[in-house]
Amino acid sequence: MRNNAMILLYNILIFIALIVGFPFILPIIVFSEKRRKTVLHRLTLIFDHSPSALNPIWIHALSVGEVLSAVPLVHAMNARVGKKRVVFSASTYTGFTMAGKLFRDHADTIFYFPYDIPFCVRRVMNYIKPLMMIMVETDIWPNFLFAMKAPVMLVNARLSDRSYSGYRRFLFFTKQIFAKFSKVCAQTEEDARRFADLGVSAENILVSGNVKFDQPEIS
Repeated sequence: MRNNAMILLYNILIFIALIVGFPFILPIIVFSEKRRKTVLHRLTLIFDHSPSALNPIWIHALSVGEVLSAVPLVHAMNARVGKKRVVFSASTYTGFTMAGKLFRDHADTIFYFPYDIPFCVRRVMNYIKPLMMIMVETDIWPNFLFAMKAPVMLVNARLSDRSYSGYRRFLFFTKQIFAKFSKVCAQTEEDARRFADLGVSAENILVSGNVKFDQPEIS
């Protein structure tokens, strides 16, 4: 019951922010080519990426750096379950473009991660229906995590001082969000401590180190 109340409050705040911020958001979209190319996709007004197989493994990375970090993970999942069982999302135009170059032969479909607005999240969930979700580093959104029914793993996970301090200000809410992660592979012991403090169960956290990979050649 408390979870429902908190997510309702979160969505009310999003609605207010969109209404108040619309005069400022619109020019950004109009004058930014990258924003224009992504906004309809992230609103799920354009979405034609139904996976070929039921219940795929969904891998998500925020932008270019995280996409590059995800290369070995995508290849490993491809080898383990096959291309048709792997789908990939990115949040930014540059991340999506990079993913298209790197994973066109390793993922069944590549798409934009939805905005954290209930109807956007529900629409993507209805299309993808993942068996599990693997998120690279950090891209944490309440509506998405509360709507996700499958296990969610966070790999190469980190929390900057600024992010950690911000989450701690709203600990009554963030603990409910972070508790949604079924597994967190943290970069450092300090990151692990921070994730535990924010609500991830200690038994679901392991320290895997800061995994850095050579950047692949892009044709």
